[in-house]
Parts: sequence; C-alpha cells; structure tokens
Amino acid sequence: MSKYNKNPEAVSRLSPEQYRVTQRDGTERPFENAYWDNKEPGIYVDVVSGEPLFASVNKFDSSSGWPSFTEPLEPQNVVEKTDNSHGMTRTEVRSSQGDSHLGHVFADGPSEAGGLRYCINSASLRFIPLDELESAGYGSYRKLFDTHSILWNQTLLTKTVAKLFKQRNRPVFVIGTKWPCDCRTPKSHRNKYEVSHIRHQNSGLRTTN
Repeated sequence: MSKYNKNPEAVSRLSPEQYRVTQRDGTERPFENAYWDNKEPGIYVDVVSGEPLFASVNKFDSSSGWPSFTEPLEPQNVVEKTDNSHGMTRTEVRSSQGDSHLGHVFADGPSEAGGLRYCINSASLRFIPLDELESAGYGSYRKLFDTHSILWNQTLLTKTVAKLFKQRNRPVFVIGTKWPCDCRTPKSHRNKYEVSHIRHQNSGLRTTN
C-alpha cells in the first residue's frame, strides 16, 4: 500500500483556494500564485497526499503565469484524463493517490525536452526546498540535483568554449579535456567531451591553441 493517500484531515487543512482548485477542479489566477516564478531548487509534492510530482530541474518559464514543467518527477504519480469543459478538449492531470486536480498538459513545451508543458496550479502543490528534503522524508531525491548540477556545468563549459572558438576562429583546447572543442563538430560528439577540471587564469578560462 502506498504511503501517500487522500484523507479527510489533510483536506480539512486546505485553504479555500486550495480546496477550490484541488477538490472542485478550479484554476487559480495566473501570475498571482505562489510558485509561478519560484526558482529555488527542490521538489513539488501534492498538497493533500504529499506524493512527489515535479522537480525544479524540470521547471521552465513558459510566460503563462503558472508553474510549468517538462515532465513529472514520478510519472506514476500523475494521471491524465480527457477534459471537455469550457467548450474545448484538453488533457487534465491529477495526482494518482491524492486525486487532486493539478492542471493540464499541453504539447507546446520545449522541443529539446520532449515538447510537453505541464501547466500546474500552485494551489495543488507544496514546495520542499532542497535543504529540507532529508528532514521532510524526501532525501532520496537529493541525487537528482547533484546529477543535474554536473550536467549543467558541462553544458555551460561546452557553450563557453564554443564561444571562445568563434571569437578566435580556430579550435580551442581546454586544460583538462581530451579533445579540442571545435564548434564545427556535431553536437552529438561535442557532448561526449570528458572534462575533468578547468584551470582559471585571471578572469577567464585558461586555453591553449
């Protein structure tokens, strides 16, 4: 049996807005909700059941005024249903254990991340900051942020070196890499560069060519 569930006590603690959104399939006002512009690292759980739903590493600015994510943190915790309300057909998303109305999913998200946009009501969510994951019982998700940090730094390095190449108009070798970073190289190959460390000299990267 799942440790996450919907219970009367949790529902009774909801604010009027949280109750309207989660239990009556409501929609909060855009740009006037708790998490639409939250950029802190952490995870988002169902406000009723506590089941993990989304993570900040998959959050992006959709300019919609609601929290938007490219994918769920735990796909099995998010269920989809056809919604024919308001004279249109949309795909509603609900939490599987809490049965809370979360929002809708659309096919207009970032193409490089799968093309989906999970448009979620802040009122359906409770944010657990990265520093509180352990104490809140979600410590197993810390590794998600460690891995994301490594990948983000490697991506930033690749973009920085490619920019240097364009400025110098010739291949640039970064100390700590095995190959030159030539922006003419296909992306699929550039992403495989193994970077062990970077030495900084003054205000820029130390490079050789």
